[in-house]
Amino acid sequence: MKTKKGILRLIAVLGLLILLAVPGSAVAVDPTTVSISGTAQVAVGSDFNITVSISNVTDFDTAQYDVTYDATKIEVKTVGGLPDVSAGLIGATAIPVDMRDFVPGGTQGTIRVINNVPGHTGVTGSGSLAVIHFHTIGAAGTSSAITFSNDLLGNKANPPQLIPATWTNGSVNIVNTPVADFSGAPTELLVGQTVTFTNLTTGGSTPYTYAWTFGDTGTSNLKDPTHVYNGAGTYTVALTVTDSLNNSDPETKAGYIHVYTALAADASANITQAATGEAIHFSGSATGGKSGYTYAWDFDGDGQKDDGTGAALDYSYSAAGTYNVTLEATDALGNKATDTLTITIYKRGDADKNGTVNALDVTYIEHLIMGDPSPSYVRTSWADTNADGNWNVLDITATEWIIVP
Repeated sequence: MKTKKGILRLIAVLGLLILLAVPGSAVAVDPTTVSISGTAQVAVGSDFNITVSISNVTDFDTAQYDVTYDATKIEVKTVGGLPDVSAGLIGATAIPVDMRDFVPGGTQGTIRVINNVPGHTGVTGSGSLAVIHFHTIGAAGTSSAITFSNDLLGNKANPPQLIPATWTNGSVNIVNTPVADFSGAPTELLVGQTVTFTNLTTGGSTPYTYAWTFGDTGTSNLKDPTHVYNGAGTYTVALTVTDSLNNSDPETKAGYIHVYTALAADASANITQAATGEAIHFSGSATGGKSGYTYAWDFDGDGQKDDGTGAALDYSYSAAGTYNVTLEATDALGNKATDTLTITIYKRGDADKNGTVNALDVTYIEHLIMGDPSPSYVRTSWADTNADGNWNVLDITATEWIIVP
């Protein structure tokens, strides 16, 4: 009893003899083609498939072909020691793989495949003869040709005939898998401020697709997204990049973004009304932002924060008037916040605060000396004309010397 392999070889020989007997001028160009199709680029260390495709075949019944490749770059996967080759499909008809093996046996580099459609039914149409399962072993930037040899197609005729066909080789390029990476700026900020994220992915096969999560409820599919954080806290940011070969790589940066509450400044003074020359103690503080605050003061209201630094300091005014005092607090990230308070300065001796030192102020001081309980008479620093800390007749004299130099 003949084996299938012997039958196939017999078919091939008979078919070849028949074709040789036909004059060359009588043979038309046959549209049947067999080609390598599938992934043109594959990632380092990944599995991939190539398909032995066939088109425009008529009455197909059998096939034999060798597939050769660079065994230092790619290798055929095995099942039970034999090449891992799946059946093909032409139209709705399965094309079984009757035999497959390495040539020579057990050695990567060339495999031989034999197809045989049961029952000599003959199949017409386009599709595939087989799917060969590979794995990459070469480095990125290398490639392997995938070529046919010893190729034969047979039809269902009796005796069987060769089907003329064009056999087209293929190749694969080995590329790096993507390595996802990103940066964000700033990574420390206040609530409501914006972070700009920059994709730094390398490798793989472009174009990429992106999947971002920002640690709150925010997501994005942009390459370089921006994001606003509306709550204080520490956030983990993750990016998954998928390349055109469907290889993906995730990158997660735990606790990457630090968001602080809004910065606020607070300015205060021990007194907000004082006499010329009287020291006023100013205090500043800040909340929110990132701690490590610095302070700058504008005491004279000129808009320049150049009158003093520090959280607490004393300042006195030489001229009467109303002054807007502004504190500017700066946090460790450079964020700034201001607070303003109003200071009123009176001339020494202007006890009644009418802007002029005159006899009315003498009367006012006399009422203070006598202990007048009326709330209209208040012991203020500007009523203490000689600045000795007492309200007495010496202040009357000092006021009279101002009135009458």
